[in-house]
Amino acid sequence: MLYQKLYAVLRQRMLDSAGFQYTDRSGWRDCPQTYISHCHPLWIIAYDQSTCRRIWITQIGSDIKIIIARTDENGNNKETFFHWSCKRKTELAAKLHQVLYGEENRA
Repeated sequence: MLYQKLYAVLRQRMLDSAGFQYTDRSGWRDCPQTYISHCHPLWIIAYDQSTCRRIWITQIGSDIKIIIARTDENGNNKETFFHWSCKRKTELAAKLHQVLYGEENRA
């Protein structure tokens, strides 16, 4: 499976945090592949209620990104405060793990 380590991090966070959920609109699973699914193979939107953050995990072409926005108590976006670009899928999974469990949680 593509992005196996990434999905492992997401599943672990769902087990660890009752308020964590994500929506997966990734095109990598589409069969047959369309132009859009080929150009946007990764598109995940996660909401972490315990830390009041919304997280976008995307790949458009070769550009892999994690974008994080603070949310208010109703889950509405307030501001974007972190943005990372990754070169490889393994780097993406490691960075997401750091974001969910590491120092960025205190930001």
